[in-house]
Amino acid sequence: MKTYYVYELFDQTGQIVYVGISQNPKKRFRSHTKYKPVCSGMGYFYGREDLDWRIHSTWPNKKSAWNAEGIRKLELGFEWTEKVGNIKAGKIGGSINVKSGHWQNIKSSGGLIASSTIRTCPHCNIQIKGPSYFKKHGERCEFRRSSVHGS
Repeated sequence: MKTYYVYELFDQTGQIVYVGISQNPKKRFRSHTKYKPVCSGMGYFYGREDLDWRIHSTWPNKKSAWNAEGIRKLELGFEWTEKVGNIKAGKIGGSINVKSGHWQNIKSSGGLIASSTIRTCPHCNIQIKGPSYFKKHGERCEFRRSSVHGS
């Protein structure tokens, strides 16, 4: 049986800076801090030596862990944007994607994003076909992040 962990990254002052899920939180922590950012979730805290990790809770399946991760993020005031399409709207009432109307967009498309749909990212102006757009563009575009955070 697989076990999923909701883990937290915290700095030297004890301030929680990140909440995530993983089957191997120790390895996941290394991917956050030791590897340069080359894909989603990797290197988000690259080079930071002031971070440590701890397990917040343990879950028997991924869906339960996602729900617990989302609840924990909301408790801490973080945005909960991951995998909301896999969680039924209304089950967890505070999801940012449900509030923003993202869930309604998914619902109105019949629950699927057409693979032939071509979208242009407003932040980097790249055209992407199908659901891949939502992985690294739109609200998750690296150019949006850099302009939002001023880096």
